[in-house]
Amino acid sequence: MNKSAIEHETSGFSSSSKTQASLVRHLIQNDIISGIFKPGEKLKPAQLAAHYGIGLIPVREALSKLAMSSFVTAEDLKGFKVAQVSKSEIEDLLNLRLNLEINALEQSIKNGDIKWESTLAGITHLLLSLSQQHESEASAVEWHQAHEKFHDVLIAACPSPWLIKICTMLREQSTRYRFLSSRSKKFNDRHLYDEHKNIAEAALNRDVEKTVKLYIQHLSKTADLAIAALD
Repeated sequence: MNKSAIEHETSGFSSSSKTQASLVRHLIQNDIISGIFKPGEKLKPAQLAAHYGIGLIPVREALSKLAMSSFVTAEDLKGFKVAQVSKSEIEDLLNLRLNLEINALEQSIKNGDIKWESTLAGITHLLLSLSQQHESEASAVEWHQAHEKFHDVLIAACPSPWLIKICTMLREQSTRYRFLSSRSKKFNDRHLYDEHKNIAEAALNRDVEKTVKLYIQHLSKTADLAIAALD
């Protein structure tokens, strides 16, 4: 992102180092997720500061935070690198999500009220509408935002805030692999529109068993395609 873009992003933000570090952390994380920065690539603070048009101190703070959340690795005297991608990590994250997120999903369906239903119906409509639009950078960003909101809403009625927080963190980590899965040769055989539509319909019908089955298939397909892309 060039300097003018970062200035646009920072409009409305304070000029404090903490605020800038939070913003640049978000920008670096998005660039890691989308594959602009490749696994194993060195992340040099001076180059990042120039790239984003921001100071060295907030960049270093951002990299340290990203290292704590496993998007970046930090080595003494060697600096920072984008975390590597591996089959074992994809499988590990998938297993954790299947154990925890399915639990949260079941509880959410059982406890969701009318407001939850209407919110889920609304975000599903938006996601499906964006899925039918022609691809562009803008629509891709909007689709990603709607997709994250869709998954947020699915488990939003779960009564455990900590379970929701952990599930959100795991899904954030898995986002790298969702982008990676789109590079698989078999990705075009996938029907994401139908997957999301069917999951939402089952959840709104309070069919826990069917929703869980579809959701497991949904997560597993992403993991399988990501592993295939690695190969």
